[in-house]
Amino acid sequence: MAGIDPRGASPRLRRSARPPDLAVAAALQPLPQLGAPPAAGCSPADSDPPASRRPLSCKITASREGPQEALLDLAAARVTTVEGTSEAVVAALRAIAAEALVGQWSPPPVVWLVDVPGAGEPELAGARVLSGPLQAIALLEAASSSEKAGGKMAGGQVPLTLVVLGPRAVEEPALVATLAAITVSRPDVCLLLPIPSSHAAGRLDAAAVLRAHAPTFQIPAPPPRRASMPVSDRFAELGIMLAPDEPGPDAVLEVLVLGPVEVRGVDGFFAGRPKLTELVTYLALHPEGATSAAWSLALWPHRAVPPQTVANRMSEARRALGFAEDGRPRLRRDGDRFRVEAVSSDWATFSALAAPERGPDSWRAALQLVRGRPFEGLFEQQWCLVEGYSSEIEAAILACAHGLGETLLEAGDAEGAQWAANRGLKACPWDERLHRLLMRTADATGNRAGVEATLRQLALILEVDGDPLRAVHPETADLYRRLSGAPAR
Repeated sequence: MAGIDPRGASPRLRRSARPPDLAVAAALQPLPQLGAPPAAGCSPADSDPPASRRPLSCKITASREGPQEALLDLAAARVTTVEGTSEAVVAALRAIAAEALVGQWSPPPVVWLVDVPGAGEPELAGARVLSGPLQAIALLEAASSSEKAGGKMAGGQVPLTLVVLGPRAVEEPALVATLAAITVSRPDVCLLLPIPSSHAAGRLDAAAVLRAHAPTFQIPAPPPRRASMPVSDRFAELGIMLAPDEPGPDAVLEVLVLGPVEVRGVDGFFAGRPKLTELVTYLALHPEGATSAAWSLALWPHRAVPPQTVANRMSEARRALGFAEDGRPRLRRDGDRFRVEAVSSDWATFSALAAPERGPDSWRAALQLVRGRPFEGLFEQQWCLVEGYSSEIEAAILACAHGLGETLLEAGDAEGAQWAANRGLKACPWDERLHRLLMRTADATGNRAGVEATLRQLALILEVDGDPLRAVHPETADLYRRLSGAPAR
């Protein structure tokens, strides 16, 4: 595969300045000395254990710097998440799956692609394409520890199965949690997720993965229309007309905070620049402007930085944001405050769409903007918590999801209510009101197993040991007993 050259200098694990988590460090392995002789006193036959006793391994390239590569063993990590922009994550998932199929650093595993875009491309021809996480769960539960769909490898060892979930496959948290739990309990399965997970011991940066696999796989450019569409057009596309006094200026620049933080509309300049991204995010949420002392404290809360560093970051942000329609820089100074002109955010769009008087269609459009936990990916999030942005946004999303779900369930649209609850859980996965809504939607469709699965999902999210009914809210426990027919305890 392009991006991997075993003929180069002997590669070793490249250590970053920031130490990885212990679990990640255990999965990261230095590359072996290619063609190195066996250790003294060992014959070549003795240097490797028999295949039946050899630990399962699925090593892929996590990053590369010159001739040096850092590998991550997906089998050792069990569950690994890929983080980055949505476009980069999809490309990275495909790159990892393609490299695993080649078996450059370890024996190739059985690869399942679950709702992964581009699964039919030639480089992924050896993978099995599944239609959803439920099918993957069924196949894993049907397979015993000694018998797999692909059979045993030579020597009697069970082959490793790499399950790769695409963005659509993770829209139902209950199924993802079940699949992760199965993966953690089995040594012959490893899971690759496009979203964060409490089960994950491995983490990959999508941009670093793609740089290591260039030019075969590259970070896609942001969709032109999405990047340059005025906010008012975004409303019109959703079928929502704004009143004259509502937010929605024709701002090309847009800051996304309802999930992984992104700055759209500046040709990808902010990719890989976390401090500049956070600076623009902070100013976008402070339309009145902020002093240098205020925003520098938000970005560096634990240390004082030299004035020249503060000035440099502001100058870089001003160059990156360019000019507004009036010919002046978009990042401006008014007295002792700095502010960004002609900028909007998905939070402002959400607030307008989620207004109580809007109704179900508008509420659904608002929830479509939710991509994950608010402010995900910001290195420093203290200012989001201290200034109340995190709690305000989470509360608004939960209220919208719960209100839409209850409205749709009352109207007999159980599927729509389930979608609304799952969308809200993207922002706040442990909210029991939405889990209770999921139980009721499952019961409304006669899906008793769905009631049970929702309780198991909640127990996994809350990291409950033992009987989950003793740990969840009394209303949740009472609803579960009533819907499942379980006796009171």
